[in-house]
Amino acid sequence: GLKDEESSHILLAPLIVIWLVWVRRERVRDMLGGGYFVGAAVALVGAAAYLIGYRQSWQSVWHGGAVMMLVGALGATLGRDVFTRFMPAVIAFGFLIPMPSAARTAIAVPLQELTAQATQVVCEVMGMIVHREGNL
Repeated sequence: GLKDEESSHILLAPLIVIWLVWVRRERVRDMLGGGYFVGAAVALVGAAAYLIGYRQSWQSVWHGGAVMMLVGALGATLGRDVFTRFMPAVIAFGFLIPMPSAARTAIAVPLQELTAQATQVVCEVMGMIVHREGNL
């Protein structure tokens, strides 16, 4: 996150997870134990993804495996209810996984084009003369 500006959102993700857990902290009282094997299974799948991603140099799979191991360890420690009662925080852990550049480009380029078109329309409604080329 510090070296790659495209992944700087990773620095904010842990703070969001902490906030989501804090907001739902009252739900801990009602959590039931049990179902620990689900968390262990998630951690095991995460470990496999981590190893495969590391060996194949697939950064998203590698980091995704690490996140799955963390979430699985929390589930194995706290029980199955942690997944359901803290689902927003569990989902927010996904933002720790970097998006592959090809996928990021596939999303960003059409959005840039759409933004340029919308900006052109707004400027023309306001009476400005606009010459747009692509997303500029």
